[in-house]
Formats: sequence, C-alpha cells, structure tokens
Amino acid sequence: MKYIGVFIMGISVGINLTNILGVEVLNVNIGIILFLLDF
Repeated sequence: MKYIGVFIMGISVGINLTNILGVEVLNVNIGIILFLLDF
C-alpha cells in the first residue's frame, strides 16, 4: 500500500509540474507576441 501511495503522489506532482511549465511557456509566448506587436 505504501508504494501505491508514493506512486500516485509522484504522478500528481509530475502533472502539477507540467501544468506549471505549460503556463510559463504560454506566458513567454504571449510576452513575445506583445513585444512583436509593439513594433
């Protein structure tokens, strides 16, 4: 049972990390688009 709990926690942490990274990538893309629109 212990290993299953650790496994599920690892999966949820991985999903949270990808969500955070995905949001950061989106913010960077929006920043680049706004920067280009300024020209």
